[in-house]
Amino acid sequence: MTEPAILFDVDRTAKRLNEISERSGKIVRIELSRPERANALNSETLELILDAIEKAEVEPGVEAIVLHGAGQHFCAGADLRELHSGGPAGIRRLLDLFRRVTIRIERSHLVVIAAVHGAARAGGLEISLACDVVLAGKSATFGDAHLSKGLLPGGGSTVRLPRAIGWQRSKWMILSAEAIDAETAKQWGLVFDVVDDVDLLQAAKDQALRMTRGDTEAMGRVKKLISMVGEQFFSDGLEAEIATLETHSQSESFQNGVGSFLTRNKRG
Repeated sequence: MTEPAILFDVDRTAKRLNEISERSGKIVRIELSRPERANALNSETLELILDAIEKAEVEPGVEAIVLHGAGQHFCAGADLRELHSGGPAGIRRLLDLFRRVTIRIERSHLVVIAAVHGAARAGGLEISLACDVVLAGKSATFGDAHLSKGLLPGGGSTVRLPRAIGWQRSKWMILSAEAIDAETAKQWGLVFDVVDDVDLLQAAKDQALRMTRGDTEAMGRVKKLISMVGEQFFSDGLEAEIATLETHSQSESFQNGVGSFLTRNKRG
């Protein structure tokens, strides 16, 4: 396949945050950088992702993250060598770390876009499910794949996949271990949009900018509410919305946003 275009044009002002991430303007790009292993996620990579998110969240003016993979694929899942060699304790360490990454993505006050090309398998699918929006290149394919290797899901697909595409389709994906193409993923609700591979990273940048509005405080609060949907009863979720808005009403973003709206209407 043709590799995606680089997200940012050559930018002499780009700021590197760590080995796999850099900032350009409002956006931090995080690149899964083990192309020789199809970007399989080991402990080192997961720690770098966490570190990149933490650094992005404290960078003044940053509003979004774009997550993508180097080379021919997005991500093949967890590093099976590490998973296999550590025994039960090693599995627990790696998957606890993976869980920290996905929850951090879901509850970050930054918009997180996954730009997927090539294969997204097992943990690659699971990390994309935690992102706010998934854009896919036409080469992208998505599969759970755990059962094809004698594994079970450990990164959240049994929890997040049914929420994304429903019970029947999620059970088919998990139990069959088969993959679907990008257009099918879009039809099923796993992907927001499909673009040519060469346009993928620019499309992710454009989508991130459309979703940001300079109010990361409000963004973080509403993302946390959405992420809690499956963790509470319906009535608790309704109460959480009101309680969160009560707190948010004292914030500068609320006062400025609502005040500006009322002022415009009054003038009209």
